Amino acid sequence: MNNINKVIELSSKVKNRAFILPGFFLVGIIVGLMILRTLMMMFVVFGILSLIIAFLNQNIKVFTFYDKHFVYQPGIAIKKMVLYNSIDSYEVFKRKLVIKYKDGGKVKKIQLLKEAIEKEDLAYLENFLKEHIKK
Repeated sequence: MNNINKVIELSSKVKNRAFILPGFFLVGIIVGLMILRTLMMMFVVFGILSLIIAFLNQNIKVFTFYDKHFVYQPGIAIKKMVLYNSIDSYEVFKRKLVIKYKDGGKVKKIQLLKEAIEKEDLAYLENFLKEHIKK
C-alpha cells in the first residue's frame, strides 16, 4: 500500500484570489439591478459557477508524495501521476517552476507558478527534485 509522505496544498494567496471573479459578477448583478432594473442572468450563472469552482479548489492538494511516485493536481479536473524514476530535470524561472519527466517515451512538462504554493513548500519541492533526478 502507498503511504502518503508529504502533501503540498495551494497557497492561501491563490485560494483567496479565486473569489475575485465571483465578486466582479456579484457587483455586475447589483449594478445591473440598479441601472437597468433587470436581473442579468449571464452574471448570475457565471457568478454561481465561479463560486462553485472557487469552493472546490479550496482543498486541492497540488502535490501528494508517495513512496515511489507523486500526484500533481493543479485543479479539480486534472491529475497527473509521475514516477520518481521518470523525472528528467527541473528549472526554476522568475515566476514558475517547470518539471520535465518521461511518460510513455515522451517528454512531458509540469508548469507551476511559484506563487501557487507557499515558500516553504517550494523549497521542499526543489530539494525533493534535486534528490530524485536521474543521475
